[in-house]
This record gives sequence, structure tokens and C-alpha cells, in this order.
Amino acid sequence: WHLPRAMVEIEHQLPDIKLIPYPVISEKLKNEPWWSSLETARFLFAEYVKYLFAQARLHLDTADLAE
Repeated sequence: WHLPRAMVEIEHQLPDIKLIPYPVISEKLKNEPWWSSLETARFLFAEYVKYLFAQARLHLDTADLAE
């Protein structure tokens, strides 16, 4: 769940390196859908929000460099 955010952050810092993501899925998510647990849904939502903030921050950093 944190892999998309990690990839964005690392690709920004190491643009010339080819990254190969290797996600690891927890047994809990394999055995039950994420929406069946409020705790899991909150966790995934928080990770998504952090991903959006990372994207926005990197976009603003890039915009600052262009000026």
C-alpha cells in the first residue's frame, strides 16, 4: 500500500535509475476484502492521501525549479 508513494518519491530523487517494484501483500488482505474492515479501509485511505500529498509536493518542487 505504500509502494506507489515510495516509487514516486524515489523516482524523483533517482530519475536515471530503473526501479522494479516488488509488492508484498499481507495475508490479511489476501483473505478478506479491504472494505470489510474499517481499520484496513482507514489505513489504505491514509496511504492514498499521503500518495496525493507526495504527488502534489513533487509537482510544486518541479514548478519551483522551472521558474
